[in-house]
Amino acid sequence: MARFEKGQSGNPGGRPRTVALLRELAQGEVEANIQVLVAIRDNKKAPFAARVAAIKELNDRGFGRPSQAIEHSGGVSLDDAIREARERMGLQT
Repeated sequence: MARFEKGQSGNPGGRPRTVALLRELAQGEVEANIQVLVAIRDNKKAPFAARVAAIKELNDRGFGRPSQAIEHSGGVSLDDAIREARERMGLQT
């Protein structure tokens, strides 16, 4: 694993431009995408599963995805697990 000096970026070129371009293109289509979801939701001939999926997507965009509970059965705490992983990787804790 490469080690970098303090203040040196592990990704000096930054995020690839194609990612930013793809995000920009997708954001330009949001209104049309919402209209399609609404059309699917309102189409009485569309399969029930498609209508439910459209409703879910619309709600997720309007209110955000619901939080999900994470069950922890005990054992190692998250802090301990992170510390152990960092030690295995030879990183400072």
